[in-house]
Amino acid sequence: MRKFLKFFHYIGLTIFLGSVLMFIVIGETTGHGNLESLALSRRIILYGEYIFTLPGIFIILVSGFAMTVQSYKFFQLRWLNIKHIAVLLIIVNAIFFLNPYAHEMLDLANQSVLGGKLLPQYLLIEKKEIAAGAFNILLIILSTIAGIWRFKKAKQAETSIDY
Repeated sequence: MRKFLKFFHYIGLTIFLGSVLMFIVIGETTGHGNLESLALSRRIILYGEYIFTLPGIFIILVSGFAMTVQSYKFFQLRWLNIKHIAVLLIIVNAIFFLNPYAHEMLDLANQSVLGGKLLPQYLLIEKKEIAAGAFNILLIILSTIAGIWRFKKAKQAETSIDY
């Protein structure tokens, strides 16, 4: 059962990270030159969040929680607590910042197409989205480092789980 859960944990991480990288590439290749392309890219990014990013986070959350419950060490391992906090912050950031920014940016891109020029509010929200996305990437890196190096107290015995 553990290998099955670990497999899904890695699948979720792959989907999540792959979607983030895909959104970066889409955003960078469309630029701000052609408003129709910009609006299309924002639509793809918003739908991609629902198809890839949020399900990836959900798979990570469910499989990680199941592996943690299986180990009976929910609050005992420092590195695991770091991962839990990082995942919680990623979810909060995605739900309360990144997803609303994606909706707002799509609306502003569509309004820009109708008006014939990029609205200045778009660039303001884009900066906020970039900052929130960078925060999530840092949390992913922290969580990965915690899972690999497994921060332990100096006197803690080698009683860790393979997670």
